[in-house]
Amino acid sequence: MTRHFYLFTSLSAAMLVGNVAGCADDSGDVSVAILNNMKPAADDGLVTASETGPFSSPGHLNLATAGQFTMIPLMKNFASSNQSAQTISRTFFGESFLVSLSSPDPAIDALIKVRDFSELDGFSIAPDGSLTVAFVTVISRDLRNAIAANWTANSPTAVIVAKVQAVGKMGGSTMSSNEFSFPIEIDCVDPITDPPTPGVCPK
Repeated sequence: MTRHFYLFTSLSAAMLVGNVAGCADDSGDVSVAILNNMKPAADDGLVTASETGPFSSPGHLNLATAGQFTMIPLMKNFASSNQSAQTISRTFFGESFLVSLSSPDPAIDALIKVRDFSELDGFSIAPDGSLTVAFVTVISRDLRNAIAANWTANSPTAVIVAKVQAVGKMGGSTMSSNEFSFPIEIDCVDPITDPPTPGVCPK
């Protein structure tokens, strides 16, 4: 089990994490799969790769507090090392994530100028069911700012659908994971008020 010391301490950094009401399709190589979106622990902000969570569902981006949206994909390598004889050749060496964005809301969809892009990230997953996590910027600061610039106090909650796929190498061959799809709900709520109330978002 991999434990990552990634502390979410600053709202201005705004690494809010999405999760699943998502789904994994059958594309890519079945040896490597994105299973879910991890959520940092509430007490210390640490992220532990675990199939029992914690997770959050769906993703959430509050324009009032967040500068971007970062996904934390939980990944698993199902390849067998044949009792450790092929550990290196069955290790998945991740190189990047392919991200695709869309929105069912025409106004939000029109703001997505870069729909398909690649996020570079080096990581590895040992075989025999090993787990790891990574950090992928799904909604950039520029896209967040474009949405916030068009937001009003009367704007309804919006949704962006993200599809994420890991790409890397195993045994010298290029390999892709499944494509994991999940919705990200977007709103603008002032967290200081009690109860929180919608407001015009900082631009």
